[in-house]
Amino acid sequence: MGQSPTGGTLVTRGTSVDLVVSTGQPQVPDVAQQPLTSAQEAILAANLAVGTVTRRCSDTVAEGSVISTSPEAGATVPCGTAVDLVVSTGLCDAVVPDVVGLDTERSRDHMWGPRMVLFVEPSFNAAERNFLYQAFRQRLPVQFMGYPTHFGPPDEEGVRLMRRLQHGPVDHLIEITTLPEYFSREIGWDTHTPLTIQDWLTFSEHKLLSLTSGGVWHDDLGLENLRQQLTYYPHDVWMYLLAAQWMKLGQEEAFVGRTAEVQDDLGSRIITARLVQIVIGLAFLIERKYAPYSKWFGSAFRRLNMAPRLQPYLEGALRANSFPERESHLCQAYSICAEEFNRLDLIPPVDTHPSFFHNRPYRVIHGDWIAHQIRAAIPDERVRNLPNFLGSINQFSNSTDLISETEVCLSLRYLYNPGE
Repeated sequence: MGQSPTGGTLVTRGTSVDLVVSTGQPQVPDVAQQPLTSAQEAILAANLAVGTVTRRCSDTVAEGSVISTSPEAGATVPCGTAVDLVVSTGLCDAVVPDVVGLDTERSRDHMWGPRMVLFVEPSFNAAERNFLYQAFRQRLPVQFMGYPTHFGPPDEEGVRLMRRLQHGPVDHLIEITTLPEYFSREIGWDTHTPLTIQDWLTFSEHKLLSLTSGGVWHDDLGLENLRQQLTYYPHDVWMYLLAAQWMKLGQEEAFVGRTAEVQDDLGSRIITARLVQIVIGLAFLIERKYAPYSKWFGSAFRRLNMAPRLQPYLEGALRANSFPERESHLCQAYSICAEEFNRLDLIPPVDTHPSFFHNRPYRVIHGDWIAHQIRAAIPDERVRNLPNFLGSINQFSNSTDLISETEVCLSLRYLYNPGE
C-alpha cells in the first residue's frame, strides 16, 4: 500500500524501507458501552474514520459512553469509512448545569475565594468608595459557603490567599469601581465611544472571554449592554480573522513533510504541534467562540462541537512516529475543518480533500488559497484593506507580556491604521 522512503528516493545502501501492507477490508469494531475516547481510538486502529458524534440521553448507558454506531458493529466496510457514533448524555431525566468556569481544586492556591466586582455610578468619589470598602470590612461574614472572605497580605509576587478568622474586620477582595474604569483597565475600551476595527484586533481574546462569561448578580448601570456589545467579533472582522488563521495553516502545512524529507524528525514534530494548535484555533473561529489562553486552551477546545471529530486525529498526529502517519492524521483534521467551514456559507465551497503541494509529495488543504478567497469576500473595504493576513494580536503573538498588558495591546493599534 505504501512505503517510506517513497519510491525514487536516493538513499544509502542498507537503508531500511518501511512497508505498509494491506490486511483487507476492516470490520467496524464493537465499541458499545465504551468511553468515547476509547471508541474513537478503536475505530482509528481499525483503519476507519470517526464520523459524526451525536448525543442523546440513555437510562442504560453511562454518560460519555457509546450507545451505538453506524454502520453497526461487525459490518465489513472499505478502509477509511466514517463510523458515526451516538454517545450517552446520562439519564434522560437528568439536568446538566451549564458550567462556565474552568477552574479546578488546584486553582484555589492563588487569588481564589469569595470575590466580587461592585460597580458604582461614575459620580462616586474616592471618599464614598472608601466608605463602602470599610463597611464591607466591618460587616462581611467571615465566611461564605464555607470559604473565608478574609485574605492574607500579598506575598512577594502579589498573591493573596484565603485565611480563616473568628471575627472581623476582614480584608476582602471586593473591587469597587465604575464600568468605564473597569473596561478601560481590562481591555482599553472607552465605553463612551463605539467599538472600532482597531479595538477588536487589539483586544486580548482571553479577556474578552472573561468579560462575557460568568454571573451578573444585579445590574442597573448597563453592564449587560456592554457585555452584549462584546459577545463576539463583528462579521467582517471575524472573516478577516478566519482568513488570517487559514493563512497560518497554509504557510506551514507543507513543512511537516519537508522537514521529514531531510531527516529532521524533531523539526517535523515541532511543526506538527504548531499546526495542531492552529487547527484548534480555527475550530474556535468556525464556531464563533472566544479561545482562552494556553493553560485552558485544550480544555475549552473539548467543549466545541467539532472536538469529538477533530481530537482523535490531532492526538494521532502528535503521537505519530513517521511523516506518513502525521500527514494522514493532519489531513483528516484539515478535511473536517474545511467541511465545517463550508457550512458557514461565507464563500463558494472549498475542496475538502487535501492534494499535493504543487509538484511535491506532501498533501495539504491549501489554506493560503482559502485565505485569499475569504479576504476577497469581506464586504467592508476598511477590513479588506487591513494588513495582509496579519490577524489580531492573539494570532501573531503568544507572548504573555503582550497579551496580558492592556497598555501594550493599545500601543499596537498603529499596525491597523494604514498610512498613519
